[in-house]
Amino acid sequence: MAVLRRSAFFLILAFAVPAFADLANGRSLPIGDRSAFMANTGVADGRGSMAVLFNPGALGFVERSKIALSGNLYFNQWTDFDPLVRYGGESQSVRLSGFNSLPNSAVSIYKWGETTLAISVLVPDFSEIGTLQKIDLTNYKAVVQFNSKEQDLWIGATIARVWREKYGIGLSVYGTRYSQRSAVSVIGSVTSGGTATELTSILNIEGAAHSIETVLGAFVKPMPWLAAGLKIAAPGIRISGSGSYYASTRATQGATQSIQTEDKPDIGYYYRRPAEFSLGFAVFARDDLRWYFDTNLQMPVTFEESPSASNPGLYDLRATLRLSTGVEYRLTPAWSFLSGGAFLPSAVPALEPRYAGRTRATECVGSAGIIYSDEHVRTGLGAFYFYADGDQQVDATPGNISHIRSTADVKLRILKETTRLHHERGGVDLQIARDIEVERHWPEP
Repeated sequence: MAVLRRSAFFLILAFAVPAFADLANGRSLPIGDRSAFMANTGVADGRGSMAVLFNPGALGFVERSKIALSGNLYFNQWTDFDPLVRYGGESQSVRLSGFNSLPNSAVSIYKWGETTLAISVLVPDFSEIGTLQKIDLTNYKAVVQFNSKEQDLWIGATIARVWREKYGIGLSVYGTRYSQRSAVSVIGSVTSGGTATELTSILNIEGAAHSIETVLGAFVKPMPWLAAGLKIAAPGIRISGSGSYYASTRATQGATQSIQTEDKPDIGYYYRRPAEFSLGFAVFARDDLRWYFDTNLQMPVTFEESPSASNPGLYDLRATLRLSTGVEYRLTPAWSFLSGGAFLPSAVPALEPRYAGRTRATECVGSAGIIYSDEHVRTGLGAFYFYADGDQQVDATPGNISHIRSTADVKLRILKETTRLHHERGGVDLQIARDIEVERHWPEP
């Protein structure tokens, strides 16, 4: 029935994941102890625990063994599709919203002379968003309920080595698990030629993929006022992936009923991270002022999330250059201010019908925070702001493109660091955790 085809665009909501959680703009949410306050700028930062992800070669320049914990207290987000629904010359916008408390990171760092080992648990990407909204057009009435959740978990180890107090090299190996779940239901009616048709559409998608990710990094400090870092991330090695796909649309017109159903409870699921190359610089302008700058080149990648499904979820991403910068200013011996910004263009090519459900959005991220250190503890508190603007290919109809705008505001992050001290007593090696000592002077990385 034609009404079944008209209702199909509702199902595309299940693929309308917010642009900032999409692979096309991976790791756009700030993460880590210091890097989060500088919009994920950290390739040439020899003081932050997130060197395990941004540049393992810089990890050896972290001053001492420690545990670093950081995470979002909360952040709100909104994604507007303007319009998403078009029928009979009318249109209506749809807003998705979410309240989240991730990403998080926990990094445990051990130093033995010039060798450093770290164990880390990271959640670099997370998003949960949904809506319950009424569609009220002249001849199209419906209620849409939608929920989508994405989460990326990384667990791994890093080893780094320092030579001559100015050269460093490191390697991180992670086991990762990416999971995605989307559910949408639409109940409504369409009136055409004076005849009403009742419609019910349901779509549920769930999948998880496991892979091995490797990150190689190098760090050098050729001059007292300059440092540079290089990161190379190889394409992920897929270990496994499985999911389920269920789609059903029922149309009732008088005594006539039509049903289209696709039920695939056990299908292959894919999620491939592209290769990346990052180059960063740090300039120590004064004893109390440092400036950081990163460039990141994301390489092309092409795959389908669920190849056996009728809507396989096509990814076809091009090479994309992303930029970020940050500054650190020491206000007093105990207080430091950090701030940064990032420009993240989408890796999705120009939108066309074959990219049904995909967005192409340019993202901008700003962040700032205060870190306080005394003789017992180092802790930080900050916030970041996210904005994305672009378009989405609503369905496979040529020209059916919706303007998309994502905003996330008032997000708070907190970090804490503690050192590890080793004491010998009665021939037994005891490990005692105590708070970090104040840094009255800035050690060179």
